[in-house]
Amino acid sequence: MILEVAMEFKKTIIIICALVVLSGPSLYAHKENPMKEKKEKALVLYVTHPITVKNAALFIRSIRTFAEEMKDIPVYVMVDELAGLDTGSLALPGVTFHPIDIAPELRGFPFSRKVHACATAETLLAGEYETLIYSDTEMLAFHSLEPFLPRAGKRVKLQPVMLLNTVGESPDSAPDGFWQALYDDVGVSFRDVPVIRAFVEEKEARFYINCEIMAVRPEDGLFQAWKEVFVKRLNDREYRERYVRDQLHMIFLHQAALSAVIAARLSSDEMDWIAPGTFYPAHLHERMPSAKRIERMEQAALVGYDLQNSGNPGILDLLPLEESTGNWIINTVCSLLEEIPGVYREEGECNTVVVETDHGYILVDPSSTGHDRSWLALKFRDRKLQALLFTHAHQDHYTGLPLWPVQSATPVIIQREWKKTYDYPFRFESFYNRRNKAFTGGQWMPRKIESPLDPTETFIDEWKGTIDGMDVALFHAPAETEDASLIWFPRKRVLVAGDCFSGSFPMLGTPRGSTPRYADDYISALNSILSLDPVLMIPGHGVPLHGNRAIRDGITRYRDAVDFVNEAVIAGLNEGKELSALIAETTLPESLRFPEVFGKVSWAVRALYYNYAGWYDEDPLSLLDVPLKTIYRDIRDICPPEALLKKGEALLSEGNAASALSITQLILTDDSSNREALLLRKKALRLLLSATENWGEANLIKSEIGRIDGKLEE
Repeated sequence: MILEVAMEFKKTIIIICALVVLSGPSLYAHKENPMKEKKEKALVLYVTHPITVKNAALFIRSIRTFAEEMKDIPVYVMVDELAGLDTGSLALPGVTFHPIDIAPELRGFPFSRKVHACATAETLLAGEYETLIYSDTEMLAFHSLEPFLPRAGKRVKLQPVMLLNTVGESPDSAPDGFWQALYDDVGVSFRDVPVIRAFVEEKEARFYINCEIMAVRPEDGLFQAWKEVFVKRLNDREYRERYVRDQLHMIFLHQAALSAVIAARLSSDEMDWIAPGTFYPAHLHERMPSAKRIERMEQAALVGYDLQNSGNPGILDLLPLEESTGNWIINTVCSLLEEIPGVYREEGECNTVVVETDHGYILVDPSSTGHDRSWLALKFRDRKLQALLFTHAHQDHYTGLPLWPVQSATPVIIQREWKKTYDYPFRFESFYNRRNKAFTGGQWMPRKIESPLDPTETFIDEWKGTIDGMDVALFHAPAETEDASLIWFPRKRVLVAGDCFSGSFPMLGTPRGSTPRYADDYISALNSILSLDPVLMIPGHGVPLHGNRAIRDGITRYRDAVDFVNEAVIAGLNEGKELSALIAETTLPESLRFPEVFGKVSWAVRALYYNYAGWYDEDPLSLLDVPLKTIYRDIRDICPPEALLKKGEALLSEGNAASALSITQLILTDDSSNREALLLRKKALRLLLSATENWGEANLIKSEIGRIDGKLEE
């Protein structure tokens, strides 16, 4: 099971958790008395993922600690309600939550939620505050935020774009179609657009701003206009297919749209600019012109650290820090990682868990953080590692071993069948790498590590003992893997559950390849969790479940969902139904539905069908070796490619992308370079991509689109 990492294009598993409790009445009070005096300023943030919540929590605490006379600035956090986020760590004095007003179908495009969050905040607070400072969450404050307020007579405070990234354009050339459409939307001629100098590259370009930090007068409606232009461009399919095809134009469309809006609405005299060194993008320090570099992080009022929302300790390496500042960061982050007293969770490629013991700590599933250090390893660097435990031997659950001080005498405990799971990616290395690259979009690949998994003790059904004063039990509970275990700390009533539960429907059959997974095993493992009755359950990926009732309700629904699909497949087989009919008919009832962002019901039906029935489908044709290419060659005289393509286009125009895709497959098996079939296939895949919420499925579709693009360029 694999952790998705890139936040905007790396889709996450949505976890069952308590949704945000909104402090609604106070948010809307600004409309009651239009004559009352406005407050001076407020800060706006937005959160869409557990890592952005953690980043925001650290940022707000840095403001409350270091921001001098502005340490008590009101903070409004715009929340993506559909992400099911636990925002408890943000519930500090002066912090208010509000949902982002956004259509569900617009959530997935890069930074769409940012644009909508800003527009939502502006509409909400226009009558309340004179100035809104917007900031991304990967920030740390070390001084007052006063330098980010527009001076008298100015309407905005802005930062020029850092890098042009092939998106920004020279003022000496006419705009390309990407920019011209934006200028047309806002009614401005490119000749009237001001010129800026990219902050890091120091190249001139037509007006193009950075959207990590900025301040506006909400009464001007700039963010609302930004949203309107942005949404118009998103809804223009022809525009997106022609000008927003590459990753950079997708990522920076939001910045370009706001740049066009401001250039059209404000004069240069109304624009104020953030002074060099006030906001410092530490992640670009090595590329920064020497005259603009700072020597220590604390010199800037605000430091950005774009680490692609990885959540790892990379910020500590970007610039020198005072020792006291570094310790403050480590201790503050780790306080956010503490689930209950003495139990910590750090999410990298999976959830790494640390449980404090009398004289040290127990480590569970040390995963890679994407960095050469771990926050928890830094916190516990002066304490002794008493034991290393594993829920199973999938590689994402042990890639962080080199980050920890594992000694030859350290007990390492795992279930006896671990070697089957451990060896699979290496036994099928070429196959697995190829499939896994497509399935993860190249984000996660198996690799041999410095410290391979080397157990000192294995068990069959259970292991019980006391480790440095802490009672521990491991129970064999095969589910996603044959060696899977539940790790139980009875005194704390804490369960580390591994990969038998997540907020997405489980991956009972993965397209990337794995050993078979059985529904009955999942059901048995989930029943074991219910029998233990934990008060904290930490899954292998995503946020934990807190409280007996939440755990009991969540696990019961999850078990019943798996059981429903399993029984549907068994009944269908007994009734002689074909696989395609079973897939079409098997739909979970509303009460048992889970997001299908990792596993899918249709994939589970297919996998369970073959687990139970094997490869024979009771059709004599399946006993024979008759390739599709041979079949088409026999019928192409009566059904030539031209006729098939015409039918495929008609099906696609009706929204039937799957059938159109099937037609292209028929043509391409006989003629793999048929350009018209490749183009039709690409259009069908793009339609399917826009409809899926599944992370792996989206990556597989993108991989095929990339292959087609390469074929078309030959």
